[in-house]
Amino acid sequence: MRNFLKTTMLSILMLASYPLYAQLKVDAQERTITFIDDDPTPILYQWMGTNSKTLTKKGMVYKKPKRFKEIGKTECFNDYPLLKETFTCMGNQLQSNDKQFITFIVNRPILDAEFQQSMEKLFRKKYNLVDKQHQDQLRNILIDYYGDSIAESWQDSLEYYPPDKAKKTWSADTIIRTSLHLHPRDYYEEVYKHVDIFLIQRQGRGYVYLVSFYTDKARRRLRSYQKRVEGMLRYEDHVTTF
Repeated sequence: MRNFLKTTMLSILMLASYPLYAQLKVDAQERTITFIDDDPTPILYQWMGTNSKTLTKKGMVYKKPKRFKEIGKTECFNDYPLLKETFTCMGNQLQSNDKQFITFIVNRPILDAEFQQSMEKLFRKKYNLVDKQHQDQLRNILIDYYGDSIAESWQDSLEYYPPDKAKKTWSADTIIRTSLHLHPRDYYEEVYKHVDIFLIQRQGRGYVYLVSFYTDKARRRLRSYQKRVEGMLRYEDHVTTF
């Protein structure tokens, strides 16, 4: 049952980021979820598709990092069962010009209080989504990859940036970094052996996180790559409505 609910929730979050699904309507009585596209928000970053709308609705801006190219590829890790279990599918890929470092921008829709209440009625279970959704996301990633053995200690793997730095640099409330130590069988495309995860969150405005795969060569100057991708997203002080 736990896996079913988790898969359903992930499916909802994934579909909410795709072009035809700008809004979700949940009917608890009929136990149905309807996807509606009547979102007037413009697509400011064409290569992102509707994920661009989600960024704008969160009041976030994007700037292409130097020495990176925008691929826009979606990866579902069909050849990597554990990565598929951990990440499902990810899109909005960027690749460094030297091909040593690739990043996926994972941009979930904002789940507001009304949506949370609807989901609780639908599944007859309490969901802690609003403003704590980012914590649940990281917890799921770490436990999915490492297993239940870290269920009590997963937070030990998180590095929190100082709140003043989060506010000054990203206009965010929370910045978190963590990583995965991949098993050899999970080396992505055989050469990307390491995973870095960088999450940006602001109260009431949702969150975005970057999943970066990199090679041994990139590891030797990792901070240089990290700085470039870290700087491509930032919250604005105000959200523009359309």
